[in-house]
Amino acid sequence: MLVHLGEDTVVSTSEIIGIFDMNAAAVAESTRTFLEESRSASRLTDLSSGDAKSLVLTTKGTFLSPISPGTLQRKIEKGP
Repeated sequence: MLVHLGEDTVVSTSEIIGIFDMNAAAVAESTRTFLEESRSASRLTDLSSGDAKSLVLTTKGTFLSPISPGTLQRKIEKGP
């Protein structure tokens, strides 16, 4: 099943490793370091226009999504 992360981006649920709340995740130094390293390695895609609500870690990269983690989870649980 595909889930829409924002803009024109969809990913397969089988590729999703984790969905994290940016309000909570951004506080940790390790998360900020991970995001900086992902950005440097061109593995970070910001879909949020600066207003990220979710950090979505996938097998193909890391995405900053404007969609809340709860909404993404409901979309996944609801299915097609």
